[in-house]
Amino acid sequence: MIKYKITKSNLHIPDSYLIEKKKFPRILAQIKGIHPDSDVWKRSFLSLSREWAVHNFCYKINFKRERTKDCDLDYPCDKPEWVYKIIGFLIWPFIK
Repeated sequence: MIKYKITKSNLHIPDSYLIEKKKFPRILAQIKGIHPDSDVWKRSFLSLSREWAVHNFCYKINFKRERTKDCDLDYPCDKPEWVYKIIGFLIWPFIK
């Protein structure tokens, strides 16, 4: 299991750029199983995965690495969710 911190409205995953996208759903499901009461789960796994993918992509291209090496998945989403849905969809094939 990965290291993480979870509160009522935030899931913080340190060094999230090290985790491959194929593992996102399993990791999210495991954390949800342990902490089902967090409001983070009001967002879909797809929404959370796309935001995580955007963080990983930004880290990969050297964009704001100090902020994108860790992933903070919030409820409510800190940006309009459609932003992550669109950008996440576009960059999905380019991350591992």
